[in-house]
Amino acid sequence: MAALLGEPAIASAQAASFDCAKATSPREYLICGTAELSTLDQQLQATYAAKLVLLSPAGMKLLRASERAWFTYSDRICGFEAPQGVVPGAPKAQAQCLIEATHDRLRDLACIGRSGPYMIVRIDRYAARLVTGSDVAAHFSTRHVSIPQIDAPGSAAQQGWNRNVIEQMHQTGPSVDKVDMQDDVFGEIGLATPRLISLRWVDAFHDADMIHWQWTYRVSNMVMDPDLRAMVPSDLFAVTADWPRPLSDIAVRAIEAEGWVPDSESSLTGLRRLSGDPETWFLRTDGIEISLGSSSIGCRVCNPANSLVPWTKLRALMTPRALVR
Repeated sequence: MAALLGEPAIASAQAASFDCAKATSPREYLICGTAELSTLDQQLQATYAAKLVLLSPAGMKLLRASERAWFTYSDRICGFEAPQGVVPGAPKAQAQCLIEATHDRLRDLACIGRSGPYMIVRIDRYAARLVTGSDVAAHFSTRHVSIPQIDAPGSAAQQGWNRNVIEQMHQTGPSVDKVDMQDDVFGEIGLATPRLISLRWVDAFHDADMIHWQWTYRVSNMVMDPDLRAMVPSDLFAVTADWPRPLSDIAVRAIEAEGWVPDSESSLTGLRRLSGDPETWFLRTDGIEISLGSSSIGCRVCNPANSLVPWTKLRALMTPRALVR
């Protein structure tokens, strides 16, 4: 009740990451008066501090900028800076919004750290546009892009990889100024070795015309040594005249073993084609994950889930010079 009156709750005074006795903003009062938010705020501060000390001065600068951007964004979408009456301002609605936003931020922070030989930091970009109209409830069209970067890149290839990832980010979707949507784009690092890095863009989105959330994947496998270049199938496999049929056969069997049944011959044909496409190969330490979007083979319901093909099942197809051992 104290929080609802604009006063910090005494019981929460030590739970948040700041002194609730000195709270001054509506956001701080809400955190202090909501037990779950207080705990999450403390967890967020501890995680942020732990990640910060892992980074170089340049990496710290990127992380601080991302944290400020997230704070401004979450203030806006949760109604702390919205025009009066535009966004529901009831403490319960704001608390739930901030709880969800904090969980999302903790997910992003968790991906900062060591990936193979590289220290990975992230650039997070946020956008939110208020959507109003006579036929819709006021809400925000939002977009978040989380971009991995090698901290303190020590070679021309590593510097080039960072630039390449930034360029890829510009190809990930429309602006919130053009489409009423909720869009979250996350660059996920898979296998990372001195010789290559596997990156998968996961784009989850929903717009006003959609019933369900949709998602797409786009994989970028880059060779790092000696020069930066895109990986080609022959970097892993002995490419023969009937390539990539053997790989497709193994991938389809792995997917069918998990219970997927094609609804038509065209679905099976589509799966064979995609499983042989390097742009679906998300490389992991334990195998290749065939990355399929929500409608990759024609329909959301008939689409199989991503499936892992272990390296042990692929050894017979691999070249002695394969970049993965």
